[in-house]
Amino acid sequence: MKIIIVRHGETAWNAEGRLQGREDVPLNDIGRQQATDAGRAISLYPFSGPGPVIISSPLQRAVETARLIGRELSYNGIIQTDHDLLERDYGVASGLMREERQRLYPDACFPGLEGRLAAETRIVQGVYRLINEQAGRDLILVSHGEISHIFLAYLRGEKTETGKSALKNAAISCLEYRKDKGFAIEYYNQSAAELTALLKERKKMNE
Repeated sequence: MKIIIVRHGETAWNAEGRLQGREDVPLNDIGRQQATDAGRAISLYPFSGPGPVIISSPLQRAVETARLIGRELSYNGIIQTDHDLLERDYGVASGLMREERQRLYPDACFPGLEGRLAAETRIVQGVYRLINEQAGRDLILVSHGEISHIFLAYLRGEKTETGKSALKNAAISCLEYRKDKGFAIEYYNQSAAELTALLKERKKMNE
């Protein structure tokens, strides 16, 4: 089965550089365009069977991204939401700029912070649960930067602190999952334009 992980489009807090956790910040105009572009790129992806199920974090920036993607896919199903796709909880640090966080919490131990291992356990178990619940259907999972970062770093065998997995707004990562072999990453952290170019080249090579 195919699984696509999408980070939500840009918000005002992203543009300002504020740490964004569980606060329900909407997309800005740039984010809406990014989500639309992501949907157009994903529409080129070779899904199998009856097509994908779209599942989103319940926060509005993810739900709106999912709806805009669904519109480009002519998706007529219900956009489901799942709490395991929520962003990591940053506690009192949410909403703070980088310099504010460094000044107030130089050790990055924010009161109320969801531990990295707890976040990893939540997202990994959540994705496996969704795979089982959807009985082999392809999935589009719309989530957030850090929690998607943690999941993809887990698959790549990285420590999230390296920064190698940092995801762009509306970044698209395409995975293949087989029960006997686990996950394989086809495309990682691609913008809509990047994925579109890769998929068009792939189609051309297969003609």
